[in-house]
Amino acid sequence: MASNRETCGLTKRNYTFSEARSFSRRFGVSLLDRGLNPGDVLVVMLPNAIDNPIILLGALEAGLLVTTIDPAYKKNELSLQVRTIGAKVIVAIPTVVPLVKAVLEELGVTMPIILVDLKGEETGHDFWSYRDLISRSDGTDTQRKWPEVSPEDIAILLSSSGTTGERKMVARTHRNTVATMVLSGVYGKNRIISGSIGM
Repeated sequence: MASNRETCGLTKRNYTFSEARSFSRRFGVSLLDRGLNPGDVLVVMLPNAIDNPIILLGALEAGLLVTTIDPAYKKNELSLQVRTIGAKVIVAIPTVVPLVKAVLEELGVTMPIILVDLKGEETGHDFWSYRDLISRSDGTDTQRKWPEVSPEDIAILLSSSGTTGERKMVARTHRNTVATMVLSGVYGKNRIISGSIGM
């Protein structure tokens, strides 16, 4: 019987909804266990890949705020956004790590870098491995008492285009975010029917 799963063009991976749900919870638990707190800001600096929704949902369930930064950003653009939002952790691909480190050094701040290698090869003692964070099997993702999150709490911080001035951050609540996803049909009827998630 042919598979209905859609495969990510970058990573060649695919997940069922059940797998994505499990990985996102593990990711959220790992963030909390490593000292991050509800209200902290997590930066996602990744291309459009299959693990983005896992990272987003895991961070949101843990009570963190999420903002995205284009991996093509220049140093001054990255520095401005990191400084403006008071980021506490950055999720990045290996190619942008030198830029991230340079910006953090310039700003005089330290924070964890979660390394997402699209080929699954995550190394380096000074990084948190994304694969390690979602691979835990101690069961605490289902046993943990999760932070209480209100629909009116801020979920996502979006950056304006900055066409008429400096980029500005726009806050979206959990309620806003869910409503937008439902109205735009972001998951699509076919993906719901097939029970799979892919990008």
